[in-house]
Amino acid sequence: MAATLLLAAASALLTPHARPHRPPPRPTAVTTDMRLPDALPRVPPSAWSKQAAVMFAASALLGPLCDGRHSAHDVLHYAEHSIAGPPWRLAVPPAGVLETCWWVPLAFGAAGVILGAAHPRLDRAWAGGAREPPGWPAVGLSISGFVGCYELSGALAEAAAARGGPHDWLSLDAPLLLIALAMFLTFERSLGGLFMMALLAVVGPAVEVQLINSFHLYEYTHPDAFGIPSWIAWVYAAGGPPNGALGRQVLHELSIREE
Repeated sequence: MAATLLLAAASALLTPHARPHRPPPRPTAVTTDMRLPDALPRVPPSAWSKQAAVMFAASALLGPLCDGRHSAHDVLHYAEHSIAGPPWRLAVPPAGVLETCWWVPLAFGAAGVILGAAHPRLDRAWAGGAREPPGWPAVGLSISGFVGCYELSGALAEAAAARGGPHDWLSLDAPLLLIALAMFLTFERSLGGLFMMALLAVVGPAVEVQLINSFHLYEYTHPDAFGIPSWIAWVYAAGGPPNGALGRQVLHELSIREE
């Protein structure tokens, strides 16, 4: 539901009232590796800054909602007496109580800006040109896949905690890793996208280690090492393709609008 509302708002915001006449790009269900430098519009500098604003808004909205599902599954909780102040709690039936803090939307928003810009720039640097925009249906599917991965991670972790016993890699890490790989094969399939997924899987958990152990802003209920669960790396990796798809689509729309 959140992904649907986000896409509706983004597409409405980016749809210009009048566009120059040009053959539209062929609609695709998923992102492809085709490069069409002659058919794609030139990206003016103003489009990059506006893309950053859209990516920040989208990520700052959707990120805390996903993160709140972890608190609803008793996966993590924000500290009551941290330097950032007490957490915010919002009861959203039937989703339960979503827990977050004022700095969380800012962190997700900043990550969205970086990822939204990095994917199309890596297309140009490593793949020889701009990538065909995926289309809003593919963007919606990729975002829904990521939201589903986030929700599944919370449900699996909650179920594992109820069972007790040692960490079960096959029931926790393996399903989320497979989802991340499926997201790459379905929506990304680029060297730059693979690099960003690997970077997310490393940098994301490393940042969380600092936020937990140095600033004591929140804690996981059942961490594996350094205060974090091992499976969180695959959730971060799964966030690469939807950010790449949204970033490319928004940049394409704005490039047409700014011409």
